[in-house]
Amino acid sequence: MSGGYVPLAMPAAARRIPSALVTAIVVPAAVMGGGCANGRVSDQDTARGTVETFLAQCAAGRGVRVLETLNRSARTTFLAAAGTRAGCAAILARRLPAAQLRSAQPRLTRFDGTTAEFAVTGRAGNAARVAVSRGPDGWLIEGPG
Repeated sequence: MSGGYVPLAMPAAARRIPSALVTAIVVPAAVMGGGCANGRVSDQDTARGTVETFLAQCAAGRGVRVLETLNRSARTTFLAAAGTRAGCAAILARRLPAAQLRSAQPRLTRFDGTTAEFAVTGRAGNAARVAVSRGPDGWLIEGPG
């Protein structure tokens, strides 16, 4: 023998898979496996996601993030209102407290493939209408209507 030590088995610490690696493999696999049967998210769900994002960002007071969900005319309306809460109220055509925005549930009322309309109801039950349209940048919220 050359005198060097050659371990016959790897130490337990070397056999462990790092948790970050497990997370990187398991989470995407779980996400891909869930949802629709064909592995795709429907256009209706994507449109609803835009409305949900808008409501969540309004509730959190994140004006810059709200702007990302709005089309050009809605952005103009939002910015003219001077403030996130006022801008969200202008788009929804009614002022809803942050708690109501967080608990609001968008319900699809009309869909034709390129436009969709949702009734957004909070705990108080008063519904706001939110319209979205699909363009080159994806689904975006239209101005108040």
